[in-house]
Amino acid sequence: MLERVNHLVEEIRKHRDVRITNVACSSIGNWYSYYEFMKIIISRYKEVNDEYIKAMENEMYLIKTKSDESGKTEMDDELLEVDQRLKDLGPRLHLEIESFYIFAKVLLDRIADTFGYYFHHKWKNRGSTHSELCFDVGKICENKKLVVHPPNIVDLIEELREKIVKYRTGEIEHPSEPRRLKGTTWGPDKKTKISSNVIYPTEKESQNIATVQKTSEDLNELLSKLENYMNAMADFLSANIQKSVMGNETNI
Repeated sequence: MLERVNHLVEEIRKHRDVRITNVACSSIGNWYSYYEFMKIIISRYKEVNDEYIKAMENEMYLIKTKSDESGKTEMDDELLEVDQRLKDLGPRLHLEIESFYIFAKVLLDRIADTFGYYFHHKWKNRGSTHSELCFDVGKICENKKLVVHPPNIVDLIEELREKIVKYRTGEIEHPSEPRRLKGTTWGPDKKTKISSNVIYPTEKESQNIATVQKTSEDLNELLSKLENYMNAMADFLSANIQKSVMGNETNI
């Protein structure tokens, strides 16, 4: 999945300065670590997700078969047991989903850290270095006359800030709205997500559903976007290796 990242590491290892080589490869090594963490999280999420969907489908079946002619259902021991199972699984699902976003954001910051070292650019170290990269990448490319390849690299940086950094910051680490209530939702794809809604919304809030309701995204789709970004950043670093900390000493 990370063939172009592997290729970049091979290029860097050809540099004559062992110190530079080791620092650069160590920095990129963090990409692999957090990438593996997220694959572990997705594996755990899938296991809990499958259990939750099975329990939910069982509960829906029991409600349907136990309902009287008026549609009312008495909560017997069997239904109470399934309901408790769902209550037990819910926090585990939320744990895995939120963990994915947390480690995904760390991965983005580690990639930005590599970018900073690679091009002698010191980040201000105030919050997310990925966000700093998002804001400064255009100016850095212009000042250092970097080749913007692949051409969509800047769009990828911004997209992941929108999809991962903002969600992690606003919904997990620094939620500013005490009225926000979290729950679990799912669709035809049978993949559970965290859904949060603002209780007692104002009239203005009710007119803009995006400010009232937030939903996490498909973790596999997010991982695919991260893989694409990692390979794209590797291509970008490789295309500009002569303008990097490697200088002109790279034997390629």
